[in-house]
Amino acid sequence: MRNWYHYQIVVDPADVDSFLNGEPTPFNLARDYKTYDIPDCQVLGVKIAAELEKGGPRETLRRLLGNPEKGACFLDVRIGSGGGKSNGIRCFVLVIPPYQKGVLLGLLSHSKGRKDTTLSEDALAMVRHLLKLIEDETKEKEK
Repeated sequence: MRNWYHYQIVVDPADVDSFLNGEPTPFNLARDYKTYDIPDCQVLGVKIAAELEKGGPRETLRRLLGNPEKGACFLDVRIGSGGGKSNGIRCFVLVIPPYQKGVLLGLLSHSKGRKDTTLSEDALAMVRHLLKLIEDETKEKEK
């Protein structure tokens, strides 16, 4: 994996909505922050950047879709809570290397016994669509 040290991580729900051009999405970051009791999204962004900087793949950083060499990838980044990473959250981040940007799309629990530990098919379809758009844009810029 590449060095993510200089990447800007977009974590503010309004900024994420702006990135998505206000399109309807199966993700709801503002709700996720309340559900998982995230008091400061900027601190979460720093934690995500720190995990990205360590590189991967690792147990706490997995590529789910896409290829950074083609323009973008979608990562699952585990961030620990007070009880450690096994009781933490999973952050789903769209990473766009040509723009040195990561966009936090959603959160899920990583705790055992929770029902909400996997992304919906609608969410994955949306991410595939975003990856395709970014890949096409990257190809156009290379011409």
